[in-house]
Amino acid sequence: MILSSGLAGLGQRLGETDAYLGFGVGSPEGDGWFGFDDLISSGLLDRLAAQLVAREGRRDVAGSYLGSHLASPVVRTTVASILLERRCPDPSPANVVVHLDGDGCFDGVSFRQPTMAVLADDAAAAADPASAVVDGPAALATWWAERMLASLGPLLDGVRRRLPYGRRGLWGAVADRVGAVAMAVSRSAAIPGPAAWNEASGLLDALARQAPVDITRPAPLPVLRPGGGEGWFIVRGTCCLYYRTIAEPDPCGEGYCTTCPFTDPDHRRRTLAGVLAESGSRS
Repeated sequence: MILSSGLAGLGQRLGETDAYLGFGVGSPEGDGWFGFDDLISSGLLDRLAAQLVAREGRRDVAGSYLGSHLASPVVRTTVASILLERRCPDPSPANVVVHLDGDGCFDGVSFRQPTMAVLADDAAAAADPASAVVDGPAALATWWAERMLASLGPLLDGVRRRLPYGRRGLWGAVADRVGAVAMAVSRSAAIPGPAAWNEASGLLDALARQAPVDITRPAPLPVLRPGGGEGWFIVRGTCCLYYRTIAEPDPCGEGYCTTCPFTDPDHRRRTLAGVLAESGSRS
C-alpha cells in the first residue's frame, strides 16, 4: 500500500484508527490553542497547577497529574505514529501546538511544520521534501527521544519547581505513557503484543539515554482473552498518587488504578480480562 507522503496524511490516518491519536498540521486559530514553547511564559502552567491543587486537594497529586497531562499529547501522537507507520512528526517545542479542554487537559494536537522523520526505504524519503531521513529504527528512536527531551524537559522542570512531585516520578510517568500507548495501539490495531512491546522498549531505551534522571520503566502484562489469545497491557512503574485522595484505599478496589504497581495482581488481571471481554475483537 502506498501511503500519503505528507504529515497531514499521517495525522488523518491515525485519527481514522482512533480519534484520540489523530493530529493536525499548521497553527490552528481560535481559543484554547497554546504553543508548547509558550506554556510557561504565558502563565498557563501556573494556572493549571493552581486548578489541580484546588480540585485534588493535594499538591503532590496535582504535580503528578500535571506532568501526565503535559506529556500525553506528544507521547500518544508520536508513539502511535512510530508503531503504526514507522514515521514520526517532529515533537520539538517550537513545533507543537496543543488545545486545552474545559477540564484542564489537552484534547487536540497540531504540528506547526510538516516535518516528519522517516526511514530510508519509506516512499516519503524521496517524495516529501519535508521528511527527515533517518538510518533505521534505532536512529528513529533517538531522533524522537532527543526532541521529546527538548519539549518535555523544561515543562517537567517547571512542574517540579511549582509542586512537590519529583523528577523521577515525572519522567517515570512519561515512560509509563509510552508503554500504555504502545499496548493500546497493539490491541486496537491487532499488532502482536511482543512486537509492540519490542518497539516500545526501543523508544524507552532511547529516552533513558536522554532523560536527566534514571527512569523507572513499566512492565508488559499479557492478559488472556476470554475467547482465546492475548491482549497486552502494562503494569506502570510509577504511581500517580491517586490513592492519596481516597480515605481508605483498597488494592483490590477503590483507590488504585488498574495498572498501578500497588494494585493487587489478581484483581488487575480479572479487571483487564473484563475489559477485553467487553471490547471483543477490537481490543
